Parts: sequence; C-alpha cells; structure tokens
Amino acid sequence: MACSPHDDAGREYLMELLLPISVGPNAADKMPNAIEVWAPWMQQKEAGALIDQINLMPIYQRKPTAQVLGERLRVTNGERERLRLWTIAPCDMGQRGMAWWRRLKDSERKHRLRQLRQAASNTFRVAKAEFTSSSGPFSSLRTSISLVRPSLSDECQLSIL
Repeated sequence: MACSPHDDAGREYLMELLLPISVGPNAADKMPNAIEVWAPWMQQKEAGALIDQINLMPIYQRKPTAQVLGERLRVTNGERERLRLWTIAPCDMGQRGMAWWRRLKDSERKHRLRQLRQAASNTFRVAKAEFTSSSGPFSSLRTSISLVRPSLSDECQLSIL
C-alpha cells in the first residue's frame, strides 16, 4: 500500500488530498479514513489539528483552480501528459503555451481521425473490376475484383468461375 512520506512534503500532499474530500459528502468520516490510509505515521492529535485547520478554511480556498494546483504540486507538462492529469495545469507553461499545446494536440487528433476514416472507406472500395469472356456467349465468365486493404501490402484477388 502506498503512503505519503513522513516529512513536510508528505504533510503538504496529504493536505492537498484532504481539500477536495472536505467539500464532499460525509467529509467528517472520510477525512480521518484518508489520513489512516495515506499517512499511517500521523498521530491522532496531529490528524485532528489538520482536519480542524482544513475545516476552518473558506470553501473557495479548498477548491483550487487548475493553475494553482499545478503550481503547488509543481507538475510539469511532461508529467501531466504521462500521468494524464488533465484537471491540473502544468507549472512550466503559461496560457499561451497551453493554447499552442491544445491546438497541436487537436490537429494531431483530427489527423488520426482522418486517417482512420480513410482507411475504413478504403477497406471495401473496389479498386479494379474486370469482366472477361472467352469465345462464345456465356461459355465462361470470369470476374476479377481487387480489394484495397490498408493494412495489407498485397492485393486480394477474388475469382468467380
């Protein structure tokens, strides 16, 4: 089981964990349980003081913005992308940098979607259809159809004799 470190950083992280819990339902029951799970080293008296400190804070301070949370936790954009922390803003990028990053990701996502749509439509597109008949009416009718498959490098031949 993971727990926060027994130092000042661990206490700060525990407080950040308890802030959203404190504004939710049954906070009086959930906060002591979270302290037991994430900080088993914390004494009962210290835990009670931390809960009291959080409960005395105004609600707006217990609901930090994405930017404030990113600054407090020092989350870089690389960590944010790797851990998929979409509700936390990175501390190493400003608003203009984040706008650029969103545009870049949006264009990459749209490019992938265009490729998927094109691949799906090419899967069943008939590339070539040839009708050949040898001498005489209806003596032999041969049809050759080539299907384009984006994942396969060779063509599939379908022959009907």
